[in-house]
Amino acid sequence: INAPEAPDSKPLLWTGIRLAEQVKEENKWVKVSAVAEVPASITPQSRLNIYLWNSGDKVAYLDDILVEQQQ
Repeated sequence: INAPEAPDSKPLLWTGIRLAEQVKEENKWVKVSAVAEVPASITPQSRLNIYLWNSGDKVAYLDDILVEQQQ
């Protein structure tokens, strides 16, 4: 999560997951989930960025992202 009012600043939150730990089958859509505790310092202007970083040599796709707020 970034603060757009300070684009060069350190992210307010960064979290990552290892897809290989959740994806066990190839050539098939697999549901992957993650939970992150959002810091109280975010504002309505904060921006959530989601990236798929594939450091391997196999193709990976990302589709149908759902973000939910839990109390």
